[in-house]
Amino acid sequence: METMKYEMNQGDGGLSETAEQIASGGSPIHANGQPLTLQQCQAIIKHLQQTNDRQAHELDRLKLDLRDVLYSHKWTPDAYLMAKAYVAEDDRKDDEKGGSLPRIPLKNPSRK
Repeated sequence: METMKYEMNQGDGGLSETAEQIASGGSPIHANGQPLTLQQCQAIIKHLQQTNDRQAHELDRLKLDLRDVLYSHKWTPDAYLMAKAYVAEDDRKDDEKGGSLPRIPLKNPSRK
């Protein structure tokens, strides 16, 4: 949210106050008591989408860097195991997002 406040201060004028209100959990209403206009809401949504896209791209780059370093064999054993566990967990999460349903174990299979 700090990034959002800074970037909104740079170019969106009055939206910085709104960003501060939203960041603090307050209601997005102007000082005069009027709710935000449609254009202001659209500007805030667009800004949040751009920020989300940038952060997702940065996260993907960091994950790729971690994978590259993981296989470079320049790790202490403890650091290697931690990084490997993180990569395995990330792979598991990606598999879950793939659209397949999780496996549910049977409670007590009946014998016939």
